[in-house]
Amino acid sequence: MDPGWFQMAAALLAVEHFNTRNPTVVASPLNNLPPECAALQFDHVQVIDTGVDSHQAMEFVVDQLLQQSQPQIQHQSRRRLTNNDNEEDDNTIPSSLLFDAIAGPYNDIPTLELSVMATGLQIPLVAHRSLHDDFLDAQRHPYYNQVSADVASELQFMGKYLQHIGRNKYVAILYNSGSAAGLLQKADLLQTILVDQQQFEQVRSFSYKIDDDDDPEDDTQSSSSEFDDFDTSSSSHSVRHALARIKASGFRTIIVLPELLLSDAPAIGSAAAALGLDQGHVMWMMSGGVAELTAGEIVEFLSRVEENNLKFMKGVSPTNLVVEDI
Repeated sequence: MDPGWFQMAAALLAVEHFNTRNPTVVASPLNNLPPECAALQFDHVQVIDTGVDSHQAMEFVVDQLLQQSQPQIQHQSRRRLTNNDNEEDDNTIPSSLLFDAIAGPYNDIPTLELSVMATGLQIPLVAHRSLHDDFLDAQRHPYYNQVSADVASELQFMGKYLQHIGRNKYVAILYNSGSAAGLLQKADLLQTILVDQQQFEQVRSFSYKIDDDDDPEDDTQSSSSEFDDFDTSSSSHSVRHALARIKASGFRTIIVLPELLLSDAPAIGSAAAALGLDQGHVMWMMSGGVAELTAGEIVEFLSRVEENNLKFMKGVSPTNLVVEDI
């Protein structure tokens, strides 16, 4: 079952406990409830499945606003017929007809759409899982609130975990430079965190673009000896070339910042297998690349690590790191 359903169930349980003042799962909000909110109740909660259609949530909110505001619009029309020229028309929808908040978008597309709507309605939007960096811009998304950790917090945690297991000496950052500048900025931020804040010894960044040389179905370049040191047989921007440079550097901890998991991972896996970097002596970590995937799709993809040269992804968690031994 998709984790989004578990989050929805948890949210409904939290609402019920809050309304009954049961502190079992909402102890912190109840303990910090200001006096003016002592009688606060969540009377009307509407559940919308955004996984079926990314636009469904926004369409529902618009439809509800139109239905609720229809009597007010008719009233305003009658007023305009009787108003004199000195009176100003009231074109606003009463606050009693509006939603108080929107909670729970799971992917970036519905979250982006609802964030724009929340800004127009001037109500808070609380998202469970939205990984796009644009949401961190308070000027563009002033009513957006993020439950999951932001990018900087995630990268800091990755660094602390690497320190914990003793992998804080030689780290390679492999990022996709073929899209927007966001991944370059993320790679620079990660390098700053590891070197300046967490005192890693050496951290180097290597960029790649997905091109024809990275076709995972191409077996013509499968010999590992062909990629020793610098790979002169492939494009200087390819994954194969970037991993050949990492192999030549001797770094054995690689943090991957992909653009899209479904396209980048097979290409990285093919090159890693050809170079012998998927034999367990190299530690791989991954951050991002799953913004438009559901958790179910990610689990299904990771279940096929034995296929298509994806053995390097064993133990990799591309969304949230689950560290059991800390």
